[in-house]
Amino acid sequence: MELREHTSVLRPFLRSFLSPFTWMFESRALSRLLQCTQAKDSYKWLIELAIDANKRGIAELASANRANAMHAYTEAIQHIHFAGLVALEEKQKEAVKTLYSVCLANRACALLQSGEKMDACFALLDAEASEVLSPGFSKAYHCQWKAHEILGNVYASQDVTERALKNIGLGHWRQLRNDWSHRRDIASRKRTASTRPE
Repeated sequence: MELREHTSVLRPFLRSFLSPFTWMFESRALSRLLQCTQAKDSYKWLIELAIDANKRGIAELASANRANAMHAYTEAIQHIHFAGLVALEEKQKEAVKTLYSVCLANRACALLQSGEKMDACFALLDAEASEVLSPGFSKAYHCQWKAHEILGNVYASQDVTERALKNIGLGHWRQLRNDWSHRRDIASRKRTASTRPE
């Protein structure tokens, strides 16, 4: 059954899924790709697409363009999902999990950037999923901590800190907090400069 012709009916339902869940219609090219016997080449191509999209997201977020960053990170996550479907070796599967964790945490950072469309609830979902995929990834904990702080969940943020200290150590946690504060100051100065009258 060709679902694409029913897009107008399906779209409201599909858009009701909460982050980190996303959807897209599978193109014929992608369908052929997933069925091809050259799974190793397909995996490599999809991972490269994911890495490129993630880099675009980082660049957009550095320019304080949250919408474009979110789009790029979501695109990266979709490519990683398909890479996971064609991954055959354990090494590939582990690489998929690591990259998935990174992109989810990056999207959480974008959602936590101060401004009109900041969304701490969805950021928390992404950051929690990132931790599940990669318990040693420090950014996953920091995004959870920041989201809980914004939402006023004091005890939950303390739990996150406790898990972070247990899994990544005090040095990494302090460094990440300092890096976050530095990036936030730079972004704030950029926004102030862009809104200053000529």
